[in-house]
Amino acid sequence: MRPLFVEELVVPEKNHLIGSIVAATSIPVATGERLCSGHEFLPVPQAGVAVVQPDLSHAGGISAVRRIVSLAEAFDAQLAPHCPLGPIALAASIQVAVATPNFLIQEQSVGIRYNRGSELLD
Repeated sequence: MRPLFVEELVVPEKNHLIGSIVAATSIPVATGERLCSGHEFLPVPQAGVAVVQPDLSHAGGISAVRRIVSLAEAFDAQLAPHCPLGPIALAASIQVAVATPNFLIQEQSVGIRYNRGSELLD
């Protein structure tokens, strides 16, 4: 197996441990779905995380996430925007993705229990 990455290995309150996790595995580590500001993201690429996953709805929108992505790019980290919140959030995430040289993959929740009745195409 060759996973693209493993994500959210620790809760945000324990992000100080992420560097030791990165050092202990050859699998790329991703995090950031539950981080809400550039200040919270700074330690993530510094710790060697390979993929940042900001959620535009939680991290301040397009402009704030572009700043987070620029920070990640400086540390050779890639972008995989987290997006479980519907078509408007997905459209904003795609806008960031197409303008980002370090874009990796777009996350979108389909068929997840908490989306029942509000899927992307509902």
